Order: sequence, then C-alpha cells, then structure tokens
Amino acid sequence: MRMRVNGWVIGLVRYYLSQGVDLSGIEVIENDLLFIARARLEVENQAKRLLEQGMETQNPTQVGTALQVFYNLGTLKGTINNVVDGYQVSLEDNISSALDIKMLTQPIPATTRGPGRATMPTPGNTPAFRAALWTNMEKLMDQICAACGQVQHLQKVLTKKRDPVTHVCFIDEITKDGHADILCAFWNSVTEILSVKFQQTTNSSTFLKQAFEGEYPKLLRLYNDLWKRLQQYSQSIQSNITTSGNSDAPPELPPGEEDPQDLFMLKKQDYDPEKALKNSVQLYESAYLSKSLSRLFDPVNLVFPPGGRNPPSNDELDSIIKTIASEFNVASVDPNLSLAVARNVAKTIQLFGVKSEQLLSTQGDASQVIGPLTEGQRRNVAVVNSLYTLYQSVLKVLSTLSSLPLAAEQTIRTALEVIYRPFQLCYFVFCIHGSEQKEHSTTFSVYASLGLFV
Repeated sequence: MRMRVNGWVIGLVRYYLSQGVDLSGIEVIENDLLFIARARLEVENQAKRLLEQGMETQNPTQVGTALQVFYNLGTLKGTINNVVDGYQVSLEDNISSALDIKMLTQPIPATTRGPGRATMPTPGNTPAFRAALWTNMEKLMDQICAACGQVQHLQKVLTKKRDPVTHVCFIDEITKDGHADILCAFWNSVTEILSVKFQQTTNSSTFLKQAFEGEYPKLLRLYNDLWKRLQQYSQSIQSNITTSGNSDAPPELPPGEEDPQDLFMLKKQDYDPEKALKNSVQLYESAYLSKSLSRLFDPVNLVFPPGGRNPPSNDELDSIIKTIASEFNVASVDPNLSLAVARNVAKTIQLFGVKSEQLLSTQGDASQVIGPLTEGQRRNVAVVNSLYTLYQSVLKVLSTLSSLPLAAEQTIRTALEVIYRPFQLCYFVFCIHGSEQKEHSTTFSVYASLGLFV
C-alpha cells in the first residue's frame, strides 16, 4: 500500500493546488483530475480497511498508518467522527436487541426431531425466560467492552501519533475546536443510551422490570465485571502502544504518572464514569432495596404476632438470622449495595429490639426483690435471652463476611446498641437478687461477660 500511495503523491499535490479554482473545461488536465479523484477514493478505501483491521486487532502500527493517510487527505476529524458514531449506533442496536421482549420470547428450536411444539420461554418468572435474558445481558457486556476497548485504543494512538512533517499531534486536530475527548464523549453516549433503554424497558414490559428489580445484584455484578475489564483494557492498551516502537509518538509520561485522558483509570473532578454507568440501572436499586427490607421485616413480624407475650424461639431466631445472612451474601457483589442492605439490616435489628422491649413486664412485680423471680421477671429474662441470641448471631454473621465494607459493619454494630436497654434492665434486677437463685446465675454471668455494664 505504501508504494501505491507514494506513486500518487504528485497527482495528489496537483489536486490540492486545484482546490478553490474552477478548472473545469480545461481539456489538458481533465484526465488528471479524473485519475486523481479515483486514486483518492482508492486510497481512502484502503486506509479505511487498514483502520478497521488495526482497530479489531488493536494494532497501533496499522491504526497509525491509516490515520496518517487521513491526515494527509485532510479528512482525519471526519473519519474519526464517523468511526465513533458507527460504534455508537452498533451498540444502540445491541442494547435494543438484548432487551427486546419479542426476541426473548421466541420459540426455542427442538434439539431432537419429531412431532411436537417448540418450547417458548414465557415472560415472567420462568427459568427459560430469565436464562435467555441474562445470556443476552452477558453478551451485551461483551459488546460494550469490545467497543469501548477499540475506541480507547483509537484515542491512545491519536494521543501519541504526530505528523512527521508538521509535528502536529493528531489528538489536537480532533479536539482543537473545543470538543471533549473521544472516549469520554463515547462513554457518555453509551451510558445515556443504557439509561434511556432501561427506562423504556421498565415502562413497556412488566416482566423485564420484575426481572431486573428482583435480580438487581446480578445486573450490578455484570456492571462491576464490565468496569474491571475496561480497567484491564486500559492497562494492556497502554502497554501495547508503549512497546509498539512508534517513532512518531511523543515522549512517554514520566514514571508513576497516569495518562490524564485514561477515563477508566482516573476519575475526573466533575465526572465519575463508573457512577455514570451504574446510574443507568439506579431505578432498579430502589425497588430491590424495598423488597429486601420487606424480606427482612417479614420473619420479625411473624414471630411477634399482635397480642403475643412470649419472645421468639431459637428456631424462629434462626429464621431471622438466615434471612440477614442471605441478604448480605447476595449484596456482596458491590460495596455500595452492601452498605445499603446493612442499613436495612440495622432497621430490622431496631424493629426486633422495639418489639422485644414491648414484651417486657413493667408492672410492680417486675421490680420486686423480696421473693423468688415473678412471672413478669421470668418473661423479662426470656426476652433478654432472645436478644442476646440475636446479638451473638448477628456478630457471628459479620465475622463470616470478609468483603463487607467497614462502614456497613459499623452500621450493624451501632444498631445492636438498641438491645442494650433490656440488657441493662435485667442486669439491674440480677444485681439486686445477686446469686440467690442458682437457676439464674448462668444467665447473669452471660450478661456480665458482655462487658457492656462493667
């Protein structure tokens, strides 16, 4: 290709000299003008193919050569805009296809021949429909990652490529009119398209809305995995271009410094690209957290029926603890989601403490110190026993959650303080009774061992 381009240099020079001058009708150069137009078209087509190939394989040498051709032809900026717009349009189609309810409910071809109807994934909670949806979402994440990687590679080459004659950096040609950097503009478009498409999905399909709300952590995990892959791409692309041996590249950044245009590695003061990505599915988080709170409250309300006088049994407490552990495990895909779920768990603990406190006897016999423990005092002991069991069990759950953010753990520990008040009441009674009642000495030592009242 390089030999053919050099062979047309003289003709292309004539073409540039003729710009702005009406040379039509001059028979001497008409043939040259026709030849030049055809040659230019062929050069552009070859450069486009070389650019596409270089983008797909992330070959900085091929991409740089193609960009040099477009720079020489004066079409660098227009070409870059067309390439990026093409990726944007393609991704928009991919997003629409992934969320197309009609495509998701198409019949599944039978794997064996014979009479019978094709299997159709019915919308709703059926496993077939959900499986098709999440397969589409995983494929969509791959497509977004590939497109962003190619646009990022293009920007990296533009940032480092200079014209050998004018020494103009190609990225300056693209952004000199005040345009935002290519990758940032592209990413902003992608996140906006995702937001719009998910909103349309929510409004048009109850089944998809329920799927994304019910399995929001799964969607968030896909987003987090996508973000990690984009960051890995950033590192590999930088390494690939740095070692490509491009003599036209500007000096490398000093050791320890990051490329200021690396969108996926550095956060800007006025723009957080990761947050922009997650904002596109923010509408599902609120619904998920609301349902999570209901799942946490349900077993608590169940063990404290209206008019009930007895605290929960150990089996009932186990049900509450299992629900808490389950919510934490599902939310562990994301630190912010874990913190939000921790706030729900804190509300659950507070609800349990309030309902337990309502069972405490506050009548006169609850504070008598003359005879043996009264019925009210025995019920108070049982309430405190259940509170202590909850306290101990929640702490045990926390000890198994190695990835739980510190802020989430602190939220839970603060909520556990709500059960200190009943502890204090019973501890006061035990202090008065001393060790007269042998059957209660064990309970007394348990509370004292907590170190809460020493």
